[in-house]
Amino acid sequence: MDERAAPVAPVASAVDPAGRMSGYQFARRYRDVVKVDGRDVRQDVEYGFDYDRRSTVRRVFDLDGRLLSEELLPGESLRANAAEEERLEALVRGHPQLGPLMAGRDDLLVHRGGFVVREAGDPWCDLGSRCLRFIVSAGDGSIPVIHAVVDLVSDRVVYTHDDHQVPADSP
Repeated sequence: MDERAAPVAPVASAVDPAGRMSGYQFARRYRDVVKVDGRDVRQDVEYGFDYDRRSTVRRVFDLDGRLLSEELLPGESLRANAAEEERLEALVRGHPQLGPLMAGRDDLLVHRGGFVVREAGDPWCDLGSRCLRFIVSAGDGSIPVIHAVVDLVSDRVVYTHDDHQVPADSP
């Protein structure tokens, strides 16, 4: 029998929910060459995250921009794009515990990229989530200030500490 307490729901940030991520967010695109009927065929391959379908998406286009295929890849991880990075920072700055750690400071280094967190069985960061780390340090980058996990699907900070043991509403 599992005697752990049920997970506590994360608290909402004070950020306007109108900025919540939705729809398809482009991540990257590259040109590929594949063999079709023995010939080399060039295609454009694109990856993004679809917030409505809660999954990474891979799209293949011909060189005229016509969609040839689309595949959902729920277990694939993508770095955050610029819009997602902005939302991550807004949610952390608006969080009642984390925001004050950043307020009025000009010595902070925000580590960009939004490293993906996905853990089987995690109540917030399993398949269908878009959990990304938000890391802030001070000085030359060696002084830790914040290492939170934000789920952009639920639009909340889900862990205020990197050990995933402190729910986002705990002091």
